[in-house]
Amino acid sequence: MEISADILADSISESGIRITTLELHYHRYILPEFNTHRAFSRNGASSRAIPTEKLIAACLRELVEPLEWGLNQSGMQAFNIADDALTDKGRAIWNAARADAVRHALELNGLGFAKQIVNRVLEPYLSTRTVVTSTDWANFDGLRDHKDAQPEIRDLAQKVKEARLHSTPNLLRLGEWHKPYIEGGDEQRLRSTDLSFAIPSLKVIGGPNRQGAWFNSTLDAVKVIVSAARSARVSYRTVEGKPTDYVDDCNLFQRLIVNQPVHASPTEHQATPFPMGGKLDSGITRNFRGWVPFRALIAGDTIED
Repeated sequence: MEISADILADSISESGIRITTLELHYHRYILPEFNTHRAFSRNGASSRAIPTEKLIAACLRELVEPLEWGLNQSGMQAFNIADDALTDKGRAIWNAARADAVRHALELNGLGFAKQIVNRVLEPYLSTRTVVTSTDWANFDGLRDHKDAQPEIRDLAQKVKEARLHSTPNLLRLGEWHKPYIEGGDEQRLRSTDLSFAIPSLKVIGGPNRQGAWFNSTLDAVKVIVSAARSARVSYRTVEGKPTDYVDDCNLFQRLIVNQPVHASPTEHQATPFPMGGKLDSGITRNFRGWVPFRALIAGDTIED
């Protein structure tokens, strides 16, 4: 299995603050460590949503296993690495455990149990995909690209740092939007598309606070809505692997954002430069610095007491 970090969108404001979105592929068993970083907005592929057969195929194809076969010592680190003979024995036991997990998942699936039960059996032997957006990476870099970090998350942190280092952010001005999963082809196709299908979705970003004023045009708003739906999937495609169209994207947005209760996390990856001055003069909106996330414009985005 190859750990990877691919830039989806990279933007910088006129005030010089950069925001970057990446799609990450890594060992699922380090997901809890990754999720401790509160500066990040993230969405991940859900084990509840993916058909068991697809997960079993991925489990057998990718062969997720530790990057290093470290030996036990006091503390969390494993600086001493097993020799080749012992590593081979460890790998054989790990592979046998994977085979057992697949067998048990097939048995549970055959009895008709739900994916949210069956698929959990496979999780230690799976990779995962996450879309992550942030304006601040220093804490993640410092903690995870470090000799004391677990090798899998250290490798991921190095890939994330390298991707950002080799990417040139696009300058965005006030009223322009950072939009992961929106490419040039989308810009052209949407201009020639009847956008009436998006009316129910557009209503949620209007209202008495003139939230719609954050967009220069209806077209810009639709692109942000499509971006949010694709971020929810962590893909341009459905869990069945089929390419989505704009109606599919808006339908998903409505299920997540228009219907109740609101599931707003996919709207954290789209952002517009911060209008300095006035009531927003602190420069911080949610977990972004210098950028306003789309989520801040969604009515009822958080359930409160």
